[in-house]
Parts: sequence; C-alpha cells; structure tokens
Amino acid sequence: MFLITTSNKWVLPDLVMASKQEYGQISTDEKQHLVKEFSELRVSKTVRSHVTLCSKINDVTHILKAIKNELHNLKSCTSIKTIFYATHGTTDLPLQGVAFNTKGIEDFMGTVMGIGTQDLVSKMEGFAVQGAAKNHQQCVSQLHAVICEIINCKLLNTF
Repeated sequence: MFLITTSNKWVLPDLVMASKQEYGQISTDEKQHLVKEFSELRVSKTVRSHVTLCSKINDVTHILKAIKNELHNLKSCTSIKTIFYATHGTTDLPLQGVAFNTKGIEDFMGTVMGIGTQDLVSKMEGFAVQGAAKNHQQCVSQLHAVICEIINCKLLNTF
C-alpha cells in the first residue's frame, strides 16, 4: 500500500502513478487474475438487479391492478365473467391474498361451492406456503444425502 502526502490538487495523479507502479511490480499470472476478477465484477454489475421488498410489493400491486382492469375490459367487450385469485407462496412477501370477480358472479363461491371467497384465499395461501416449505425441506434433504454419500465414499476409499 502507499501513502499520499501531496496537496489535494495532485492526489488523483499520485494515486494513478502509485497504482501503476504497484501493478507493474506484480507477475503476469497475478495481472491475468486481476483482469479476470475485474471482468467478472463488471459482468455481475451489469446483470445484477437490486430488488427490494418495497419494489416487489409495488410490482405485485401494479400488476394485479392491471389484471383487474383487463378483466373488467374483457367483460365489457365480450360479457365474459371471471374469477381471479392470487396469493403468495412464501412468507418473504407480506401481502394478503387477492380475490376478484366481475359483476354477476359475486356469490358463486358461497352459493355453489359452499366456501367463502376469503376462506378460499386463506386456504390457498396456506397450501402455497406449505408447498414452499416442503420444497425447501426436500432441497435440504437432498443436499444432506449428497453430503452423506461423499463422506461415505471418502471413508471407504481410506480403508
């Protein structure tokens, strides 16, 4: 590392010169490694996206509103009546389940199917979250099995 002792006006040129000297002193392999690291960093910066919880909620809200508008438009143009249910499949996203139906079939689930809309959405949400938990449990279990197999193979090869 180097120490800068010049005035503020010359700090950047001094940094560049010191870095250039330090870079000139390393081996060719180390230079290639640095270039490779930098290339990977640039690629990851261009591909990476920063998705926050707030942006996820905004995206979901915006998309569901657009779907609702399109279903209203579909009914206006074609008289097709629709029911739409949406829920999250993980506990990472704090959203309530959404139920939407066009005019004329508001009471369909209650009268014909014998279940309230909110009850259906709640059960659907529980099923989806439980499925996510099972998928995670299966992944952990499979990883555990692979690790056990590797350990057993290494132990067998040592005897």
